[in-house]
Amino acid sequence: MAFRAPLTNHHADSTLCPAEHQHTSSGKPLHPDCPGRAYSRSVCSCGQ
Repeated sequence: MAFRAPLTNHHADSTLCPAEHQHTSSGKPLHPDCPGRAYSRSVCSCGQ
């Protein structure tokens, strides 16, 4: 069985920062509704 651990990006208020919210290489948001990414999270499908 193959396990997965997809990376998800989040705003400071813990809402998901979707892939449509593009950023510059320095991290500045290019999407007008994006406050910026605060952190990224990865969760393994194995549950640990």
